[in-house]
Amino acid sequence: MKFKKILLFFIFILVFILSFITTKVSADTGPKPYVEIEMELNEGKYYVTLLSQDEEYGPWRDAKKYFEEYPDELDYEGEKERFNYFKDYVDKDGFYIWNNFKYMEGSGTYRWGYYPPKTFKILIYDIENDLFIAPDDILDRYAFKSFYRCDAKDVNNIIIEKTTSSKEVLYFFLRLTITLIIELLIALLFLYKKWDLLFILGINVITQLILNVILLLFVNGSLSGVMLLIYLILEILVTASEILALIFILKKINEKLNRPSRSIYVHIIYGIVANFASFIIGLILQFFGLLL
Repeated sequence: MKFKKILLFFIFILVFILSFITTKVSADTGPKPYVEIEMELNEGKYYVTLLSQDEEYGPWRDAKKYFEEYPDELDYEGEKERFNYFKDYVDKDGFYIWNNFKYMEGSGTYRWGYYPPKTFKILIYDIENDLFIAPDDILDRYAFKSFYRCDAKDVNNIIIEKTTSSKEVLYFFLRLTITLIIELLIALLFLYKKWDLLFILGINVITQLILNVILLLFVNGSLSGVMLLIYLILEILVTASEILALIFILKKINEKLNRPSRSIYVHIIYGIVANFASFIIGLILQFFGLLL
């Protein structure tokens, strides 16, 4: 009875979180790195972009060279018009201007969500004052999801710092809730007792916490295929850790308390099936844009 209440609680949390998340499905989905910067600007009209240390990466390339080679290229969504503000700008460190600009009125969030540059600088163009605001800070995409804050209200004292996003906490609990529901339901199919289920619940919280911290802080994303491989390797390590915990820790606990315990083979098969199921379902949710 207690376990059913716990399971219902996690299902309720999952539905609650999903109700606050609105996403789009596109033909090019899956886990992708992004850079998000909270821009603090004075009232006015601006264009914001990132300068790249690399001349070309993914679909992006040096915009100056591109428009020189293809002068008759169609003006897709006003790209040429936006680039005209930047075409004569020369960065002192030799960083390149890619053709990705965001129009902003005052403060707001700048996000580059498709193949953002690995090493970059922030460049702001003040339209009304015909002025470039160009901080000297050279930044990097330090993790799969990199967050910064840029306070450029005082152009003589621009402050840029790494930050975290409240969304990351929300998405972590979403991923954790989905994983717990899947693995607990599969544990029921493998006839684990209620005391085993509480142990499985606890070990999953620990391994998922470690996994998500690694992904957030230490994994520098590049191509989706690379990220898929990293996810797979980490998932294998998580699976092995959980199986070892079931075999050595849970078994000893049950022996001390004179409780019946599942066999080693059941632990191994369960660990593989449960983690494979949560891994595949996670990828499906990412494919449809439900997990970032």
